[in-house]
Amino acid sequence: MPTVPDILAGLGALLAEGNSIAGEQGNVELLDEKFERWSRRVHGTLSSWGIGDEANRFTGTRFTNQLGDSLHVKLLRKAEARLRALRVFRGDFAAHPEFYENQFTPEPTVEARPIPSPKPDKIFLGHGGNALWSKSPHPP
Repeated sequence: MPTVPDILAGLGALLAEGNSIAGEQGNVELLDEKFERWSRRVHGTLSSWGIGDEANRFTGTRFTNQLGDSLHVKLLRKAEARLRALRVFRGDFAAHPEFYENQFTPEPTVEARPIPSPKPDKIFLGHGGNALWSKSPHPP
């Protein structure tokens, strides 16, 4: 499990990469694909750090597009919403590291001992309920 400083450094690197992609100019379809790949990596990274709820919140951020918006404007709105969610999470993570340290502390596991199965006192040989059909494995 990563430590809080490791996660803060990782979040900073992810934010820098996302800002770089969002600031690029050029083919909108290419930029959209780059941003989607980055978003999938961010989601996977957050999940692997044990903060899957934040990963889901990141990819589920809401943004509003208006009728007639260009593809570039739509991409910028999506990028800004996801980057905002990541910035807010990083800020909260930096402001309250003790809370997140407790989240990452593994709970002590109790070792479960196997329960021995009881040996039967009698071996079933057939139906009938007669003493002949049920013999004890151990002589009296």
